[in-house]
Amino acid sequence: MRGLSAEQREQLRGLLMVMIAERPRAGDTEIPAPEDEAHQETGTDAR
Repeated sequence: MRGLSAEQREQLRGLLMVMIAERPRAGDTEIPAPEDEAHQETGTDAR
């Protein structure tokens, strides 16, 4: 983490927390959320 400002470290930590929280659990079947980008690209999203 050398060379990052405190603000950059906080942003990176927040991003990592989101990525970890949204990561599919081992053994779970992945059900894409409506706001999931990959789901939007399939064209099945009503938006």
